[in-house]
Amino acid sequence: MSGLRRGRWSALGSRLSSSFFSRHFRPAAKTRLAKAPNEGIVLKKISLLPGIPLTLILLGSCDSPTKPGTPLPFDNIEEAANFQIPFAGTEVIQESARLAYLWEQYWFTYNEQGEKTPPPYIDFEQKVVLAVFYGSGYSGCSNFVETIEAIIEISGNIEVRIGPLTSEDLGPCDAVIFPLQMVEIERSDLPVIFKGDIPYQRYP
Repeated sequence: MSGLRRGRWSALGSRLSSSFFSRHFRPAAKTRLAKAPNEGIVLKKISLLPGIPLTLILLGSCDSPTKPGTPLPFDNIEEAANFQIPFAGTEVIQESARLAYLWEQYWFTYNEQGEKTPPPYIDFEQKVVLAVFYGSGYSGCSNFVETIEAIIEISGNIEVRIGPLTSEDLGPCDAVIFPLQMVEIERSDLPVIFKGDIPYQRYP
């Protein structure tokens, strides 16, 4: 009897073991095979998720062209040729008081009655003046030159790009001049940055 019992228990254990593994492993494999088309879609979705940060990192590390920014229109203030400003530098003129001060100190054009001619009219409620001064020590035909090549709104700033001052800008004349350029743009609260060939004070 004991041998018979051992045989029955052995057979029963074998069936239980086979049933356990069949339920927990083999059906899963069959299910995976039966649902392969659907699972393939799920696996693709899951496999893409880890790849997203990698893709972003790769894109971030690649060299991308610099954004050109938005060109801003500007108008020359040609009457500024009557200024004789002896210092070099750049300036953002945002109010009439500053322009009036420059007019009082450095404007030397008079009418027939011996009075100063009026300064350029600027509507400072709508406009801002950007100025580039080259100072003294130059000869040429006119104080007014055109070296501002472009004004760009970029990265939250207004960028004034200045080109070199050449002999063609000064002209062939031998008159003592104080080269400068003044332009007006639409008023903005953005910071202004001058870049390029910024004039410097050559003489003390």
